[in-house]
Amino acid sequence: NCGVRVLRTNLDEKTIRPYLRQLLEETFKAVPSGVGKGGIVKLASEKMHDVLKYGAKWAVENGYGWKEDLEFIEDKGNEEKYAQPEKVSKKAIDRGKDQLGTLGSGNHFLEIQVVDKIFLPEVAKVLGIESEGQVTVMVHCGSRGLGHQVATDYLQIMEREYRDLLRKLPDRELAFAPSGTKAFHDYFGAMNAAANFAFANREMITHWIRESFEKVFKRSADLLGLELIYDITHNMAKLEE
Repeated sequence: NCGVRVLRTNLDEKTIRPYLRQLLEETFKAVPSGVGKGGIVKLASEKMHDVLKYGAKWAVENGYGWKEDLEFIEDKGNEEKYAQPEKVSKKAIDRGKDQLGTLGSGNHFLEIQVVDKIFLPEVAKVLGIESEGQVTVMVHCGSRGLGHQVATDYLQIMEREYRDLLRKLPDRELAFAPSGTKAFHDYFGAMNAAANFAFANREMITHWIRESFEKVFKRSADLLGLELIYDITHNMAKLEE
C-alpha cells in the first residue's frame, strides 16, 4: 500500500509564496523523511496490532485526522476484513512502531503544489478544485520498514516452499505463493495488515500537515480548507471479480 493522497486548500500561490520556506520548515519538522527515520509517535507492540487491524480508522479515533477523511480514502482506509496482524513478524512490528507519520526515502515525498490548468471545471469543482493558482498538498508514501519486512519475510517463505515452481520464472522477483495455500493466506493477511499501517501513516501525516499550516497562517485547518480529496493505493494485491 504505497499510495498517494491529495489535500486541497483555500489558499492561492500568491498568498502562500512569502510563507513557503517557513511552511516547508514546519512541515518537515513535523513529518520526518529519510531512511530509518522515526516519527513523533512511538507505539508499544500491542498498540501496533490495533493499527494493523484498523488502519486510518485507528488514526482518526486516536485524534489524528478528521472522521470525514475516511470517506475519501480507498476502502475507507481500512482492510479490516482481510488484515491479520498476527501474521506480521515481531521484526516487522519493531521496524514500524516508531515510523508512523513519516515519509521514508526513495521516491516518497510531501509536496506543496499549485493547480496549473483546469481542464474539466465541473469535475474539478466536485473535488474542491475551484481555480487555477489554487494550492494543494500531495503525499506519496507507504508502510515504511514494516511493509518492507513483511515482503522480505514472506518472499523467503515462498522461495523456500516453492523452490521448484519459482525456478521456472524468468525473474525471482516474480516469486509468488499459489492461491489457496497456507503461504498465500498468511501473506495476504500480513500484507493487508501492512496496508492498514500505510493508511494510518498517511492519515497521521495529514494531521501534522494541517498543524503545520495552522502554525504558519494562524488559522484553523478547517478555515484554510485543508480537506482530503482522495487517498488511493498503487501497490497492493486485491481479490477481485
